[in-house]
Amino acid sequence: MMMLTKNKRRFPGICFFILAIVSVSLSACGSNEDTTEPQVPTGLALELSANEAMLGASVEVGAGFLYSREEAPDCDWYVDGTLGGSVELGTITQDNPAVYTAPLSDPDLESIVIEAIWQDDAEIAGTGTVDILIPFVVMSMDVEEMQVGESMQVSALLSTDRSAQDFDWYVNDVLGGNATTGTISQDNPASYLAPMIIPMGGGVEITVKWRDNPDFEAADLVSILFTTKHVNAGTGVDEPGRGQITAPFKTITYANGSEDLEEGDTILLAPGTYDHDLGEDSSISLSSQITLRGSDRDQCFVDADPEHDGAIFYVGYQTVLENLTLRNPEYPASPMKYALQFQSPEAVCRNLKINDSFVISAIKVVNNGVNPLIENCELICTQAPGEDDGITCNHDTLPTIRDCSISGWRYGIVVYSASTPLIEECAITGNLTGVLVSSSDANPDRGGGARESLGGNAIQNNDKGLDNGSTLDIYAKFN
Repeated sequence: MMMLTKNKRRFPGICFFILAIVSVSLSACGSNEDTTEPQVPTGLALELSANEAMLGASVEVGAGFLYSREEAPDCDWYVDGTLGGSVELGTITQDNPAVYTAPLSDPDLESIVIEAIWQDDAEIAGTGTVDILIPFVVMSMDVEEMQVGESMQVSALLSTDRSAQDFDWYVNDVLGGNATTGTISQDNPASYLAPMIIPMGGGVEITVKWRDNPDFEAADLVSILFTTKHVNAGTGVDEPGRGQITAPFKTITYANGSEDLEEGDTILLAPGTYDHDLGEDSSISLSSQITLRGSDRDQCFVDADPEHDGAIFYVGYQTVLENLTLRNPEYPASPMKYALQFQSPEAVCRNLKINDSFVISAIKVVNNGVNPLIENCELICTQAPGEDDGITCNHDTLPTIRDCSISGWRYGIVVYSASTPLIEECAITGNLTGVLVSSSDANPDRGGGARESLGGNAIQNNDKGLDNGSTLDIYAKFN
């Protein structure tokens, strides 16, 4: 009995001990709980998709709490203090994120201030800035001068955006232009087509306007000239009022006598054959102070009249003849004496090709004081040398013969009378005689003479290189 009683008294102590352990354990677990006060937002942070915007462009703006994990708050959005913004400063939506749209006109401010205010507490706010980029239109033209009837490309872009933009194009303030001022397409690049006659004032103004905001524009002037008279043997027509690239003349003869041709003008030949059958004069006396130019030397042919005994061209004062092939296809039946004859001062022939024989010479220089420049010409006779010569210098003439190839003639260059040609950097080869000095007072300078020729000539592989009939000292240094 006593043992049983003793044992029963022990259970309460054991139970207390167990409860104590549980209590301690629970207390220990409770010590790991986060007792920190929830963080209170102190403001809003704004995040912008861009810090600058071109006129009319949009920027997305989002707002979030500072020092808080709360979801994005509902905000009221302001632009420089105005709820929702304004037309002058740009507008903003009332979402989060919001969309700010820059104004279409210059706001006259370096930066626009965007502000978000928490709807639940107006003390919680945040700001950000957007720089407004003020664009200007950049226009570029292929040329600043053009001929009537010609076309060119004109392009435009915004200084703040190099990608293609939509623009409207004007000529003298007329959208698209007209027949009097020229027309322009509405592409970018645009194509401007000059009028068929020179407009009043001698030029036009081309203007481009940004289609999104016509206040932004650029303009430039282009001069319209009629200094080039176009000739085309295939498509041309010899009628007054023509000569434009889109309405060419047919013959050199007609263009050379045109009332519109003035000093300083150019007659430009399209590829083709210009001969007596086409309507060319048997001999053409080129007007003074003009240029006759072929567009492609090896495709622009001027042929001799096989029944005429003069020269294809008589070259006038300060006339330039260049980039052509002169032919005599009926030789030796043709009596044509010369391809061209210089008889006036200060004329030029450049980059000519003459491969056919003529009765006397391919080029003749006559009359006292005549001083042409014969430069970069190919005078290569493809027939057996006969009585014909490459270049004949007569009377008291002073031609400059430079950088020419002279081959296959009886005399490559023949110097008569008191002529004093300057000859330099020429290839005078494969002739019966390279250079013939035929009179006692002739005085050519082939290098180091009074006319200061640089020499540099290759006089070789001729049957006779130099044949000197002059009593004067003949200079041929540095060759």
